[in-house]
Amino acid sequence: MPRVYHLPKYIAKYFNEQANKAAEALASVSPRQSQIIHQAMLENADELANSELFRAMQYDVLYSGENAFKVTESEEADK
Repeated sequence: MPRVYHLPKYIAKYFNEQANKAAEALASVSPRQSQIIHQAMLENADELANSELFRAMQYDVLYSGENAFKVTESEEADK
């Protein structure tokens, strides 16, 4: 049964900051290292697909669609 959860703003901001740091780090990866990462993800796809993180993302997409990954105006204002 779907439930409503509330995440304190400071935790959501922390998650967003960490995601931005990860995106910046990935953007600086060399093509060779990128290929190594891609290969590791392919080799561990089953483990990822069975993770709690993946299940949480599936739930987000199921109930929010594309909006699960959009930054809201209030999140932009917090930057």
